[in-house]
Amino acid sequence: MATKTCFLICPIGEEGSEIRKASDDLMDLIIIPALEKFDFDVVRADRIPRPSVITTDIIQLVQNAELCIIDLTGSNPNVFYECGRRHETGKPFIQLIRKGEKMPFDVSGIRTIIYDLSTVRTAHEAIKEIQNYVAELSTSDFSPRTAGESLSSLASAIRRIERKLDGISTGEAGAHKDRDQKEFLDKIRIEANPKRAFNQALDAEELDKARDILPILHAKLGNTNDVLLAAMIFANAGDTAAKEICVRILDAPAEPLDIEVVRNAVIALSSYYDIVDGEKEGAKVLDPIIHAQVKRDDIDDVTKAYLLNRLQMLLYASGHYERALTIIEQVIELAPKEVYIYNMGLIHDKLGMKTKAAEDMDKFLTAVGAEYGEFIDLARIAVIYEKADRKDDARKVLVKMSGIDPRRTAEFIESRAELRTLMLN
Repeated sequence: MATKTCFLICPIGEEGSEIRKASDDLMDLIIIPALEKFDFDVVRADRIPRPSVITTDIIQLVQNAELCIIDLTGSNPNVFYECGRRHETGKPFIQLIRKGEKMPFDVSGIRTIIYDLSTVRTAHEAIKEIQNYVAELSTSDFSPRTAGESLSSLASAIRRIERKLDGISTGEAGAHKDRDQKEFLDKIRIEANPKRAFNQALDAEELDKARDILPILHAKLGNTNDVLLAAMIFANAGDTAAKEICVRILDAPAEPLDIEVVRNAVIALSSYYDIVDGEKEGAKVLDPIIHAQVKRDDIDDVTKAYLLNRLQMLLYASGHYERALTIIEQVIELAPKEVYIYNMGLIHDKLGMKTKAAEDMDKFLTAVGAEYGEFIDLARIAVIYEKADRKDDARKVLVKMSGIDPRRTAEFIESRAELRTLMLN
Protein backbone atom coordinates (compact mmCIF):
# COMPACT_ATOMS: atom_id res chain seq x y z
CA MET A 1 0.00 0.00 0.00
CA ALA A 2 1.35 3.44 -0.98
CA THR A 3 2.54 5.56 1.95
CA LYS A 4 3.60 8.75 0.14
CA THR A 5 2.04 11.03 -2.48
CA CYS A 6 3.65 12.30 -5.66
CA PHE A 7 1.67 15.05 -7.37
CA LEU A 8 2.31 15.20 -11.12
CA ILE A 9 2.19 18.79 -12.38
CA CYS A 10 1.87 18.69 -16.16
CA PRO A 11 -0.15 19.97 -19.12
CA ILE A 12 -3.36 17.93 -19.24
CA GLY A 13 -5.47 19.27 -22.10
CA GLU A 14 -8.95 18.23 -23.15
CA GLU A 15 -9.96 14.58 -23.13
CA GLY A 16 -8.90 12.97 -26.41
CA SER A 17 -6.43 15.74 -27.26
CA GLU A 18 -2.79 15.13 -28.18
CA ILE A 19 -1.75 16.92 -24.98
CA ARG A 20 -3.88 14.54 -22.87
CA LYS A 21 -2.49 11.50 -24.69
CA ALA A 22 1.08 12.71 -24.11
CA SER A 23 0.31 13.35 -20.45
CA ASP A 24 -1.19 9.88 -20.05
CA ASP A 25 1.84 8.28 -21.70
CA LEU A 26 4.22 10.17 -19.42
CA MET A 27 2.31 9.16 -16.31
CA ASP A 28 1.62 5.54 -17.22
CA LEU A 29 4.86 4.67 -19.00
CA ILE A 30 7.46 6.63 -17.02
CA ILE A 31 6.26 8.20 -13.74
CA ILE A 32 4.26 5.32 -12.22
CA PRO A 33 6.86 2.63 -13.13
CA ALA A 34 9.67 4.85 -11.80
CA LEU A 35 8.02 5.45 -8.41
CA GLU A 36 6.43 2.06 -7.85
CA LYS A 37 9.27 0.66 -5.76
CA PHE A 38 9.33 3.80 -3.54
CA ASP A 39 5.71 3.30 -2.35
CA PHE A 40 4.34 6.44 -3.98
CA ASP A 41 0.74 7.05 -4.96
CA VAL A 42 0.96 9.16 -8.15
CA VAL A 43 -1.80 11.77 -8.40
CA ARG A 44 -2.71 14.07 -11.29
CA ALA A 45 -5.38 16.79 -11.08
CA ASP A 46 -7.79 15.09 -13.48
CA ARG A 47 -7.41 11.74 -11.73
CA ILE A 48 -8.24 12.86 -8.19
CA PRO A 49 -11.05 10.48 -7.11
CA ARG A 50 -13.83 12.94 -6.28
CA PRO A 51 -16.77 14.42 -8.22
CA SER A 52 -15.12 17.82 -8.70
CA VAL A 53 -11.66 19.20 -8.11
CA ILE A 54 -11.25 22.78 -6.96
CA THR A 55 -8.14 24.94 -7.01
CA THR A 56 -7.70 24.55 -3.24
CA ASP A 57 -7.34 20.77 -3.65
CA ILE A 58 -4.62 21.23 -6.24
CA ILE A 59 -2.71 23.82 -4.19
CA GLN A 60 -2.91 21.54 -1.14
CA LEU A 61 -1.23 18.82 -3.19
CA VAL A 62 1.34 21.25 -4.60
CA GLN A 63 2.28 22.39 -1.12
CA ASN A 64 1.88 19.20 0.90
CA ALA A 65 2.74 16.20 -1.30
CA GLU A 66 5.99 14.51 -0.32
CA LEU A 67 7.15 14.88 -3.93
CA CYS A 68 6.07 16.84 -7.00
CA ILE A 69 7.16 15.92 -10.51
CA ILE A 70 6.84 18.87 -12.89
CA ASP A 71 6.68 18.45 -16.66
CA LEU A 72 7.77 21.73 -18.29
CA THR A 73 6.91 20.52 -21.79
CA GLY A 74 4.94 23.10 -23.77
CA SER A 75 5.62 25.99 -21.33
CA ASN A 76 2.08 25.70 -19.95
CA PRO A 77 1.13 28.74 -17.77
CA ASN A 78 -0.73 26.63 -15.17
CA VAL A 79 2.29 24.34 -14.86
CA PHE A 80 4.60 27.31 -14.24
CA TYR A 81 2.21 28.75 -11.65
CA GLU A 82 2.09 25.47 -9.73
CA CYS A 83 5.84 25.00 -10.27
CA GLY A 84 6.53 28.39 -8.66
CA ARG A 85 4.32 27.59 -5.70
CA ARG A 86 6.11 24.27 -5.17
CA HIS A 87 9.50 25.99 -5.31
CA GLU A 88 8.37 28.34 -2.53
CA THR A 89 7.73 25.46 -0.15
CA GLY A 90 11.31 24.22 -0.34
CA LYS A 91 9.97 20.66 -0.58
CA PRO A 92 11.40 18.12 -3.05
CA PHE A 93 10.48 18.32 -6.72
CA ILE A 94 11.81 16.85 -9.96
CA GLN A 95 11.65 18.80 -13.21
CA LEU A 96 11.16 17.01 -16.54
CA ILE A 97 11.01 18.18 -20.13
CA ARG A 98 10.42 16.27 -23.34
CA LYS A 99 13.42 15.81 -25.65
CA GLY A 100 13.62 18.57 -28.25
CA GLU A 101 11.82 21.20 -26.13
CA LYS A 102 13.54 24.47 -25.24
CA MET A 103 14.13 25.04 -21.54
CA PRO A 104 12.50 28.25 -20.19
CA PHE A 105 15.29 30.56 -19.02
CA ASP A 106 13.99 31.11 -15.48
CA VAL A 107 14.18 27.41 -14.56
CA SER A 108 17.04 26.38 -16.83
CA GLY A 109 19.55 26.56 -13.99
CA ILE A 110 17.68 23.80 -12.11
CA ARG A 111 18.50 20.14 -12.67
CA THR A 112 15.99 18.84 -15.23
CA ILE A 113 15.55 15.33 -16.63
CA ILE A 114 15.00 15.10 -20.39
CA TYR A 115 12.64 12.28 -21.31
CA ASP A 116 11.96 10.58 -24.61
CA LEU A 117 8.97 8.28 -25.16
CA SER A 118 9.85 7.38 -28.74
CA THR A 119 11.28 3.96 -27.80
CA VAL A 120 11.12 1.53 -24.89
CA ARG A 121 14.87 2.00 -24.33
CA THR A 122 14.71 5.80 -24.03
CA ALA A 123 11.66 5.61 -21.77
CA HIS A 124 13.54 3.19 -19.52
CA GLU A 125 16.49 5.61 -19.36
CA ALA A 126 14.16 8.30 -18.02
CA ILE A 127 12.72 5.85 -15.49
CA LYS A 128 16.23 5.08 -14.19
CA GLU A 129 17.12 8.79 -13.95
CA ILE A 130 13.99 9.51 -11.93
CA GLN A 131 14.69 6.53 -9.67
CA ASN A 132 18.24 7.73 -9.05
CA TYR A 133 16.93 11.19 -8.23
CA VAL A 134 14.26 9.83 -5.86
CA ALA A 135 16.85 7.61 -4.18
CA GLU A 136 18.88 10.77 -3.40
CA LEU A 137 15.80 12.51 -2.00
CA SER A 138 14.88 9.52 0.14
CA THR A 139 18.11 9.89 2.12
CA SER A 140 16.64 13.05 3.66
CA ASP A 141 13.19 11.47 4.02
CA PHE A 142 11.80 13.96 1.48
CA SER A 143 12.17 16.84 3.91
CA PRO A 144 12.29 20.47 2.67
CA ARG A 145 15.68 21.44 1.25
CA THR A 146 15.35 25.12 2.16
CA ALA A 147 13.52 27.10 4.77
CA GLY A 148 11.39 28.61 1.97
CA GLU A 149 8.59 30.90 3.17
CA SER A 150 5.23 29.53 2.02
CA LEU A 151 2.89 31.56 -0.15
CA SER A 152 0.20 31.45 2.54
CA SER A 153 2.48 32.94 5.22
CA LEU A 154 3.64 35.64 2.80
CA ALA A 155 0.01 36.46 1.94
CA SER A 156 -0.85 36.68 5.65
CA ALA A 157 2.02 39.08 6.24
CA ILE A 158 0.88 41.30 3.39
CA ARG A 159 -2.70 41.31 4.68
CA ARG A 160 -1.43 42.37 8.13
CA ILE A 161 0.50 45.24 6.54
CA GLU A 162 -2.58 46.24 4.53
CA ARG A 163 -4.71 46.34 7.69
CA LYS A 164 -2.11 48.41 9.48
CA LEU A 165 -1.94 50.89 6.64
CA ASP A 166 -5.73 51.10 6.54
CA GLY A 167 -5.70 52.13 10.22
CA ILE A 168 -3.28 55.02 9.70
CA SER A 169 -4.84 58.42 9.14
CA THR A 170 -2.56 60.42 6.92
CA GLY A 171 -4.86 63.29 6.07
CA GLU A 172 -3.96 62.85 2.41
CA ALA A 173 -6.35 62.31 -0.47
CA GLY A 174 -7.61 58.74 -0.85
CA ALA A 175 -6.14 58.32 -4.31
CA HIS A 176 -2.68 59.40 -3.11
CA LYS A 177 -2.91 57.02 -0.15
CA ASP A 178 -3.94 54.14 -2.38
CA ARG A 179 -1.03 54.80 -4.72
CA ASP A 180 1.50 55.00 -1.91
CA GLN A 181 0.09 51.85 -0.32
CA LYS A 182 0.28 49.97 -3.61
CA GLU A 183 3.88 51.08 -4.14
CA PHE A 184 4.80 50.09 -0.58
CA LEU A 185 3.16 46.67 -0.89
CA ASP A 186 4.80 46.14 -4.26
CA LYS A 187 8.16 46.85 -2.63
CA ILE A 188 7.38 44.35 0.15
CA ARG A 189 6.48 41.68 -2.39
CA ILE A 190 9.66 42.31 -4.35
CA GLU A 191 11.84 42.16 -1.24
CA ALA A 192 10.10 38.97 -0.05
CA ASN A 193 10.45 37.10 -3.35
CA PRO A 194 12.52 39.04 -5.92
CA LYS A 195 12.83 36.05 -8.24
CA ARG A 196 9.10 35.74 -8.64
CA ALA A 197 8.73 39.53 -8.95
CA PHE A 198 11.42 39.60 -11.64
CA ASN A 199 9.74 36.83 -13.63
CA GLN A 200 6.34 38.48 -13.32
CA ALA A 201 7.77 41.76 -14.60
CA LEU A 202 9.29 39.96 -17.59
CA ASP A 203 6.05 38.11 -18.30
CA ALA A 204 4.21 41.45 -18.26
CA GLU A 205 6.93 42.95 -20.50
CA GLU A 206 7.67 45.55 -17.80
CA LEU A 207 11.36 45.60 -18.62
CA ASP A 208 12.19 48.76 -16.66
CA LYS A 209 10.66 47.18 -13.55
CA ALA A 210 12.55 43.93 -14.12
CA ARG A 211 15.79 45.90 -14.50
CA ASP A 212 15.09 47.69 -11.20
CA ILE A 213 14.45 44.36 -9.45
CA LEU A 214 17.69 42.80 -10.73
CA PRO A 215 20.02 44.34 -8.06
CA ILE A 216 17.57 43.22 -5.34
CA LEU A 217 17.56 39.72 -6.83
CA HIS A 218 21.38 39.71 -6.81
CA ALA A 219 21.56 40.98 -3.22
CA LYS A 220 19.13 38.31 -2.03
CA LEU A 221 20.29 35.25 -4.01
CA GLY A 222 23.97 36.11 -4.48
CA ASN A 223 26.28 34.92 -7.28
CA THR A 224 24.11 32.06 -8.54
CA ASN A 225 23.02 30.53 -11.83
CA ASP A 226 19.56 32.08 -11.50
CA VAL A 227 20.89 35.60 -11.06
CA LEU A 228 23.35 35.15 -13.93
CA LEU A 229 20.48 34.04 -16.18
CA ALA A 230 18.51 37.14 -15.21
CA ALA A 231 21.41 39.59 -15.56
CA MET A 232 22.49 38.36 -18.98
CA ILE A 233 19.13 39.40 -20.46
CA PHE A 234 19.92 43.06 -19.82
CA ALA A 235 23.68 42.82 -20.36
CA ASN A 236 22.88 41.54 -23.85
CA ALA A 237 20.99 44.79 -24.46
CA GLY A 238 23.84 47.03 -23.29
CA ASP A 239 22.89 47.59 -19.63
CA THR A 240 26.03 48.41 -17.62
CA ALA A 241 24.66 47.44 -14.18
CA ALA A 242 23.61 44.03 -15.51
CA LYS A 243 27.04 43.61 -17.10
CA GLU A 244 28.71 44.28 -13.75
CA ILE A 245 26.52 41.64 -12.07
CA CYS A 246 27.41 39.09 -14.76
CA VAL A 247 31.11 39.77 -14.34
CA ARG A 248 30.94 39.52 -10.53
CA ILE A 249 29.15 36.19 -10.71
CA LEU A 250 31.57 34.77 -13.27
CA ASP A 251 34.54 36.01 -11.22
CA ALA A 252 33.34 34.57 -7.90
CA PRO A 253 30.37 32.20 -8.20
CA ALA A 254 28.62 31.14 -5.01
CA GLU A 255 27.73 27.77 -6.54
CA PRO A 256 28.99 25.68 -9.47
CA LEU A 257 27.81 27.45 -12.60
CA ASP A 258 26.16 25.41 -15.32
CA ILE A 259 28.48 25.46 -18.33
CA GLU A 260 25.62 26.26 -20.72
CA VAL A 261 24.67 29.24 -18.56
CA VAL A 262 28.32 30.38 -18.63
CA ARG A 263 28.38 30.03 -22.40
CA ASN A 264 25.29 32.20 -22.79
CA ALA A 265 26.63 34.74 -20.31
CA VAL A 266 29.82 35.10 -22.36
CA ILE A 267 27.67 35.68 -25.46
CA ALA A 268 25.69 38.35 -23.60
CA LEU A 269 28.85 40.09 -22.38
CA SER A 270 30.36 39.99 -25.86
CA SER A 271 27.18 41.64 -27.14
CA TYR A 272 27.41 44.29 -24.40
CA TYR A 273 30.99 45.24 -25.28
CA ASP A 274 30.08 45.38 -28.96
CA ILE A 275 27.14 47.72 -28.28
CA VAL A 276 29.23 50.13 -26.17
CA ASP A 277 32.30 49.90 -28.45
CA GLY A 278 34.24 48.47 -25.54
CA GLU A 279 35.90 45.45 -27.12
CA LYS A 280 39.28 46.34 -25.63
CA GLU A 281 37.84 46.40 -22.10
CA GLY A 282 35.82 43.28 -22.90
CA ALA A 283 38.91 41.32 -23.90
CA LYS A 284 40.66 42.38 -20.69
CA VAL A 285 37.67 41.44 -18.49
CA LEU A 286 36.79 38.15 -20.19
CA ASP A 287 40.33 36.84 -20.70
CA PRO A 288 40.81 35.53 -17.12
CA ILE A 289 37.14 34.46 -16.85
CA ILE A 290 37.23 32.37 -20.03
CA HIS A 291 40.60 30.83 -19.23
CA ALA A 292 39.30 29.82 -15.79
CA GLN A 293 36.23 28.21 -17.37
CA VAL A 294 38.16 26.19 -19.96
CA LYS A 295 40.09 24.53 -17.13
CA ARG A 296 36.91 23.01 -15.69
CA ASP A 297 36.70 19.22 -15.58
CA ASP A 298 33.13 19.18 -16.92
CA ILE A 299 33.74 21.14 -20.13
CA ASP A 300 34.21 19.48 -23.52
CA ASP A 301 36.61 20.60 -26.25
CA VAL A 302 33.85 22.02 -28.44
CA THR A 303 32.67 24.37 -25.67
CA LYS A 304 36.25 25.31 -24.80
CA ALA A 305 36.82 26.25 -28.43
CA TYR A 306 33.60 28.27 -28.53
CA LEU A 307 34.51 30.31 -25.43
CA LEU A 308 38.08 30.93 -26.59
CA ASN A 309 36.82 32.03 -30.00
CA ARG A 310 34.63 34.61 -28.29
CA LEU A 311 37.75 35.99 -26.62
CA GLN A 312 39.58 35.95 -29.94
CA MET A 313 36.78 37.98 -31.54
CA LEU A 314 37.09 40.70 -28.89
CA LEU A 315 40.86 40.76 -29.32
CA TYR A 316 40.49 41.01 -33.10
CA ALA A 317 37.92 43.83 -32.83
CA SER A 318 40.22 45.79 -30.50
CA GLY A 319 43.27 45.38 -32.80
CA HIS A 320 45.20 42.85 -30.71
CA TYR A 321 45.95 40.61 -33.68
CA GLU A 322 49.02 38.80 -32.32
CA ARG A 323 47.14 37.74 -29.18
CA ALA A 324 44.08 36.85 -31.28
CA LEU A 325 46.27 34.59 -33.43
CA THR A 326 47.58 32.76 -30.37
CA ILE A 327 44.01 32.14 -29.18
CA ILE A 328 42.63 31.04 -32.56
CA GLU A 329 45.45 28.50 -32.87
CA GLN A 330 44.30 26.98 -29.57
CA VAL A 331 40.70 27.05 -30.82
CA ILE A 332 41.48 25.15 -34.02
CA GLU A 333 43.52 22.58 -32.11
CA LEU A 334 40.45 21.91 -29.95
CA ALA A 335 37.84 21.98 -32.74
CA PRO A 336 38.97 22.54 -36.34
CA LYS A 337 35.63 23.97 -37.52
CA GLU A 338 35.27 25.87 -40.79
CA VAL A 339 34.35 29.16 -39.12
CA TYR A 340 37.46 29.07 -36.95
CA ILE A 341 39.67 28.46 -39.99
CA TYR A 342 38.01 31.46 -41.66
CA ASN A 343 38.70 33.58 -38.56
CA MET A 344 42.35 32.56 -38.66
CA GLY A 345 42.50 33.75 -42.27
CA LEU A 346 41.18 37.17 -41.27
CA ILE A 347 43.80 37.45 -38.52
CA HIS A 348 46.64 36.38 -40.81
CA ASP A 349 45.43 39.02 -43.28
CA LYS A 350 45.51 41.76 -40.60
CA LEU A 351 49.05 40.71 -39.68
CA GLY A 352 50.14 41.03 -43.33
CA MET A 353 50.68 37.29 -43.70
CA LYS A 354 49.14 37.21 -47.18
CA THR A 355 50.08 33.67 -48.25
CA LYS A 356 48.92 32.11 -44.98
CA ALA A 357 45.66 34.06 -45.13
CA ALA A 358 44.96 32.76 -48.65
CA GLU A 359 45.80 29.20 -47.63
CA ASP A 360 43.37 29.47 -44.70
CA MET A 361 40.64 30.53 -47.13
CA ASP A 362 41.46 27.56 -49.38
CA LYS A 363 40.84 25.24 -46.43
CA PHE A 364 37.66 27.09 -45.52
CA LEU A 365 36.17 26.92 -49.02
CA THR A 366 37.06 23.24 -49.33
CA ALA A 367 35.37 22.51 -46.02
CA VAL A 368 32.12 24.43 -46.71
CA GLY A 369 31.74 23.16 -50.29
CA ALA A 370 30.90 24.69 -53.65
CA GLU A 371 27.35 25.68 -52.64
CA TYR A 372 28.53 28.14 -49.98
CA GLY A 373 26.85 31.49 -50.57
CA GLU A 374 27.54 33.96 -47.76
CA PHE A 375 28.17 37.15 -49.73
CA ILE A 376 30.22 39.09 -47.15
CA ASP A 377 32.50 36.13 -46.43
CA LEU A 378 33.14 35.62 -50.14
CA ALA A 379 33.87 39.33 -50.61
CA ARG A 380 36.56 39.19 -47.92
CA ILE A 381 38.03 36.04 -49.45
CA ALA A 382 38.22 37.70 -52.89
CA VAL A 383 40.21 40.58 -51.41
CA ILE A 384 42.56 38.19 -49.56
CA TYR A 385 43.20 36.24 -52.78
CA GLU A 386 43.90 39.48 -54.64
CA LYS A 387 46.39 40.61 -51.97
CA ALA A 388 48.18 37.26 -52.22
CA ASP A 389 48.45 37.82 -56.02
CA ARG A 390 46.16 34.88 -56.69
CA LYS A 391 44.18 36.73 -59.32
CA ASP A 392 42.48 33.73 -60.95
CA ASP A 393 41.14 32.56 -57.59
CA ALA A 394 39.94 36.09 -56.79
CA ARG A 395 38.10 36.25 -60.16
CA LYS A 396 36.40 32.90 -59.51
CA VAL A 397 35.11 34.14 -56.16
CA LEU A 398 33.86 37.39 -57.72
CA VAL A 399 32.03 35.45 -60.43
CA LYS A 400 30.40 33.32 -57.72
CA MET A 401 29.39 36.49 -55.87
CA SER A 402 27.85 37.89 -59.03
CA GLY A 403 25.72 34.76 -59.33
CA ILE A 404 24.42 35.39 -55.79
CA ASP A 405 23.79 39.16 -56.08
CA PRO A 406 24.91 40.91 -59.31
CA ARG A 407 24.09 44.44 -58.09
CA ARG A 408 25.99 44.17 -54.79
CA THR A 409 28.92 42.52 -56.57
CA ALA A 410 29.12 45.36 -59.12
CA GLU A 411 29.04 47.93 -56.29
CA PHE A 412 31.69 45.99 -54.37
CA ILE A 413 34.04 45.79 -57.38
CA GLU A 414 33.47 49.47 -58.17
CA SER A 415 34.49 50.42 -54.61
CA ARG A 416 37.92 48.77 -54.92
CA ALA A 417 40.28 49.84 -57.68
CA GLU A 418 42.39 46.69 -57.50
CA LEU A 419 39.30 44.56 -58.11
CA ARG A 420 38.15 46.73 -61.04
CA THR A 421 41.54 46.24 -62.65
CA LEU A 422 41.40 42.53 -61.90
CA MET A 423 38.05 42.09 -63.67
CA LEU A 424 39.13 44.15 -66.67
CA ASN A 425 42.20 41.98 -67.30
